Amino acid sequence: MDTPIFSIQKHIFSLKKGSSITLQLNIIKWSENSPKYDIRTWKDEKPGKGVTLDLLDLKTLSKLLESNIALFEDFSTQIPKEIGTPSFSCKLYQSCGNIGDLDNWHLELNVISWKNSACKFDLRKWDKDKKHGKGVTLSHDEAAKLLVAIKSEIQEAHQDQGALPTEKELEAWTEILTKN
Repeated sequence: MDTPIFSIQKHIFSLKKGSSITLQLNIIKWSENSPKYDIRTWKDEKPGKGVTLDLLDLKTLSKLLESNIALFEDFSTQIPKEIGTPSFSCKLYQSCGNIGDLDNWHLELNVISWKNSACKFDLRKWDKDKKHGKGVTLSHDEAAKLLVAIKSEIQEAHQDQGALPTEKELEAWTEILTKN
């Protein structure tokens, strides 16, 4: 398997998830693409599974986490819905919202149980048939710590770019807030 070509432009946040695994929020330039926000696991300085986001997606994720973190304990008492493929399914406790679309994939934040484990926030790409792509799972505490880092980065990005959101950002936020 080829090693992906990437360059970390800015390291924002890191959280230890195991003896040699960390969850990181970085700005990464993958190959010849523009730098983007990137949330993924890393092992021995090698990228693992994760998702790449633009600033609007990061802001949307922030709003979704902020509005769902306090309700996390309530989600585990709900009756879950089985989703996924026959070979690999999971239990969906709460669909928190759609963050963005790319081709036939939707980046979503959900509360999910994989393989009958404890409920976790799940940031992942899904297709229309509920086949899952790569993503990351976060405990309540990990999601809360990530949210603090995201909010700090958004504030810093707005100071760099000017404080007013674009019309597209306002429309996206309005859509998210009216769905929840």
